[in-house]
Amino acid sequence: MKHQIAWNIKAAIYKTFPNLKLDGRWTEICDTIERLRHIVIWRQVSWSKPLLNVVKINTDASYDVTNGKAGLGCVIRNHIGDLIMSFSIAVQCGSNNQAEAVAANYGLKWCIHNGFNKIQLELDSLIIVDMLNNRDTTNLKLRRIIQDTIQNMDKVDIIVSHCYREANSVADFFAKQAYSSGHSTFCFSYEQLPREVKGLFQLDKCQLPNIRRRYDKNNFFVS
Repeated sequence: MKHQIAWNIKAAIYKTFPNLKLDGRWTEICDTIERLRHIVIWRQVSWSKPLLNVVKINTDASYDVTNGKAGLGCVIRNHIGDLIMSFSIAVQCGSNNQAEAVAANYGLKWCIHNGFNKIQLELDSLIIVDMLNNRDTTNLKLRRIIQDTIQNMDKVDIIVSHCYREANSVADFFAKQAYSSGHSTFCFSYEQLPREVKGLFQLDKCQLPNIRRRYDKNNFFVS
């Protein structure tokens, strides 16, 4: 039993610290584990403006797996960073990935309906970005929404790109707003934006960076 417990503990530690070697007496191993620290990686990330005559769609989603409740967030801006439209929509979805895909498709359809044909679609879900760029998915639950989005993509000149969530803070705000309130709202000017998001919007427009903080699992030190 003791050996099994020790093996389970080591397996859990190796998952968090893949390059760690644990040898010696159990007391020494415990002491090493208690003093382990990941190396923190800091990186500046910022929202980037689209090219001239291109509109940029940023979307995000907030999802609760327990009840399927989701909030979709979107902000559409021009090449100088001014607002064209934003939405905050409350929906029901089957998964977080489905909510991310639906948000992207909603934003894209709005642009097409309003005559925009040069588009950059950006979201922080690398899974959905890869599906759209690969133009297919093996996930049967997502196939319908992905195919519908691809059909809309074929109607315009579009680039689909990934961003870190720290560069997607405005869309994230609207997604969380829809999720928490259960209501849907649309904004068509800076003045109509909620007070809480105006600061984030201006930071993006000035292209001031946010700090992305991550732990490097493959590198660590013993304090």
